[in-house]
Amino acid sequence: MMRSLLASTGASEDASCACGNSTGDGHDSEHHEDYSLNFLGDNYNSFLWLGFAAAAITFIFYVRERYLQRHCPWQVMYIAILEVTVYLLELFAHHEDAILIHLYNGNTVYWIRYAGWLLTCPVILIHLSQLSEENETHLTEQLLKMVTSNQVMIVFGITGAISSGASRPVCFIGGCIACGQLYVAAMEVYNRAYALYPAQALPYINLMRAIFFITWSLFPVFYILGPEGFDAISLETSVVLHVLNDMFAKNLWGFLAYYVRSNLLHDVAAKMGLSEAEYLRHRVYASSAVKDYMHEWEKQSLAGVSSELKLNLKIQTPRSRLESGTSDIETALQHYQVCTSQHTSLGSLLITLIVMTTIVSPSTPL
Repeated sequence: MMRSLLASTGASEDASCACGNSTGDGHDSEHHEDYSLNFLGDNYNSFLWLGFAAAAITFIFYVRERYLQRHCPWQVMYIAILEVTVYLLELFAHHEDAILIHLYNGNTVYWIRYAGWLLTCPVILIHLSQLSEENETHLTEQLLKMVTSNQVMIVFGITGAISSGASRPVCFIGGCIACGQLYVAAMEVYNRAYALYPAQALPYINLMRAIFFITWSLFPVFYILGPEGFDAISLETSVVLHVLNDMFAKNLWGFLAYYVRSNLLHDVAAKMGLSEAEYLRHRVYASSAVKDYMHEWEKQSLAGVSSELKLNLKIQTPRSRLESGTSDIETALQHYQVCTSQHTSLGSLLITLIVMTTIVSPSTPL
């Protein structure tokens, strides 16, 4: 009788386990009921629909901007439509092997996540590098460093996900080193944008910087907590955390990047009779002369500048930078007239005086 009781108990446990493995959203993942974060996985589909809605709304908004013939960078439209596609695949094709790959060593690789990173992260970094560049097709050293480090980081992540044993922590460390290199190059880009953009754009630049570094740093945390690492959270919970983080790292950051360059900078430059590229070019020229004083000058009026500061100012901009002829002089004159008639910031006025002085008489100090 005892044997029959044990047999029946074992059979019931096997049945319950089989039942538990067959539930969920089509993923053969274990239940981690002892961890508080896994309640997010219970609402897996709801969060995927939330991410889909956020991506679809932003895509429709960018299409509208394009339709109204406003400058809308292709990067934000690309990211939005790709997110829409990924979320639809996760919602309706999550059982396909192309989405969730089961390996012979027992590991499960959520391939669509890594595929999405390979397709979106380089575009995000391209958009970042173009914030402070006059020519949006210019390949900078920082961009090449960021894209290369990003690809190395993702390759390490994929390799760690499909491997087992000691190779997993080795791959994680390698990915973190590549991420550090990416951060160094990204910080240079943010610092350059902070130095070149008008004062009203600086809070947005700082917000973009914070969102970028915080959200990108959370992805390796999810990695080590999820099935690729300590398996402390279920695959469904890991997916939900990535969806929530993507809403900030891609949707919000992309909108801010679009707003700062295509709206805010565009409006400031238009008031001075300049294009975005011309405004940045003049800021680059002036930054070599005024550097750390520029943003402080923008907070003052012309009468508020001390004579000591004027005497200490040295014009170092070489004439070779402004060899394009009378067009630069005319642009500078227009810039000066706009500044004086509309009482614009001191920094903008001084930039014009510096450009005009350098063109007319580069050897004469201001």
